[in-house]
Amino acid sequence: MTVDLERRPEVNSDNYSRFLDAIGRPGLKEVITRKTPWVSASMEVAYAQMPFTGGMGILTGDELHQAEKLGIPFVVSTLAYSQRWRQRLEGFYQKEDYEALTPKDLGLVIRKDLGQVEIRVNDESVHLDICQKQVGNGSIVALYEEGLRDLYYGSNESQHRLYQEVVLGFGGHEALKRLELSPAILHLNESAKVFSAVAFLDEAVSSGMTFEEALDHTRRHVVFTNHTLVPAAVSSFAKDLFEKYVFGNIKNQQVNEWIAQMIDKAPDGKLSLSTLALELSRRTNGVSQMHSKIASSQFRRINGDPVYFEPITNGIFMERWVGEGLYGLYKSTGIIDEFDLPGEDYQERIEGLDIDELGRLKSDAKSRLVQYLSGRVDQDGNSVRISPDAKIAVWARRLAGYKRPGMLFEQPGELMRILESNNMHLIISGRAHPTDKPMKDELKRILHRINDYPALRERVHFVQDYDEELAEHLVTGADIWINTPEVGKEACGTSGWKAFGALCLGVSTMDGGLADIYPPVYRVVKGVDYQDEVDSLYFNLSEAAAEVNNPFKRFQRAKAQLAAYLEIISGGRMLKDYLNFAFPLKSLN
Repeated sequence: MTVDLERRPEVNSDNYSRFLDAIGRPGLKEVITRKTPWVSASMEVAYAQMPFTGGMGILTGDELHQAEKLGIPFVVSTLAYSQRWRQRLEGFYQKEDYEALTPKDLGLVIRKDLGQVEIRVNDESVHLDICQKQVGNGSIVALYEEGLRDLYYGSNESQHRLYQEVVLGFGGHEALKRLELSPAILHLNESAKVFSAVAFLDEAVSSGMTFEEALDHTRRHVVFTNHTLVPAAVSSFAKDLFEKYVFGNIKNQQVNEWIAQMIDKAPDGKLSLSTLALELSRRTNGVSQMHSKIASSQFRRINGDPVYFEPITNGIFMERWVGEGLYGLYKSTGIIDEFDLPGEDYQERIEGLDIDELGRLKSDAKSRLVQYLSGRVDQDGNSVRISPDAKIAVWARRLAGYKRPGMLFEQPGELMRILESNNMHLIISGRAHPTDKPMKDELKRILHRINDYPALRERVHFVQDYDEELAEHLVTGADIWINTPEVGKEACGTSGWKAFGALCLGVSTMDGGLADIYPPVYRVVKGVDYQDEVDSLYFNLSEAAAEVNNPFKRFQRAKAQLAAYLEIISGGRMLKDYLNFAFPLKSLN
């Protein structure tokens, strides 16, 4: 069964001290406190009822869960969206049904005692409520007004998207001030959160620092994490939009002039928010070794200087994703410790796990998945029915072009052969952004292709409205986890960590965080061209299905995957790495 995180026992108040002792950083307890927390600015957080769209929200939610467990004062600065959408299919084409939301729906409390935050937009004032949810030694702090609409509403460079980003930055900074919170770390998860750092700089200048002192002060506090190499994900705006949405919220003219000069230097008259974030941070990182290497080669500061992105590979909150049975086994055998860090001799301990017990735990998880799926609907609007003795392969994640969901369906006859000969069903699920018409068209093409072949209709199930609950059941109950991104495009891809932690057999291209470990221990999809990759995908899927039939081979590979990646998978390791990155040992104990 999945762990009920809302009912987790209260964290021992000593956890934070013991965690810092365990990682050799006891001095940080006086630096990161309830009043001076680690502040993570994020457009989305998958926690409780908060809306999210993909990996960023899941990652921020995992960081928050892990910090809560470890007792770290960790605050997520975000937005309380006034609506969310759910996916449905109409003639195999994705449609969106919207529902209104209030802070109460999201598990948030409006802090009326703090008053409202004012944001200036096109010479008019917008007032927003400050909302909060206490989480361990930290909290979620969110801004709300009915006009915010839904997460990532509109196109990436739309005025409404800029409005949301400005609210998160300037409004979020003011909300923290009223809560008497001063960030020890201001962590920008992608460039859309850069106005949090602009507000921090503006506050420093307005407090009496010279501009250079304030800029240095800001850079010492800001950590900028790049999460994507996809150009369409990075916003750029011209000076007229900065004048409408940004400059009116900055108190100090020196800050406005500094930004205006950068806009003037931009080759197309539009300032990339990534460029602005780089100018406001001293510490920049990527989320896997490959991603960091590519980012370091692509990004430049405004003066043309290169930027080094430190690799800090994303981890996961294992308690949330690997299933209660396996998580308990990993703890009881010392594979992971109380902080979710790998235990001593963890690789030997993994090797010593009993195959029969692993088989029982996976069988139980699959039974729960099959039962759960009977309550979800497929592409035809029918309940998803799968025989308990069938194998289950899964492709499930946000629908985006570079993730290539259509690769599985390039040769329907070969896919049918693999599924039928191995008594296997394929579950696919995912949502395209409402404005991503090419991806919506691709999903329609895929579903029509499935519909054209009776054997595929019987064994391939598109589960509508992919969400967190479905993701948890899929990753714990699947036999095989499929991942097909174009190499060099996936920044990290933590679905692989969830799959390996839950002992699924991996079939994937060598992209993102998977490339951190070499040689690979999963089944690698590769080729000199796309057709080669397609052939490789079918070959490896067939071989993985055969391995599932042999418990010894199956769990030897599953153990090898876990042993190779456990240190990377660990959410405790991820937070440790960020603490050491933000506060290097040479400068602070």
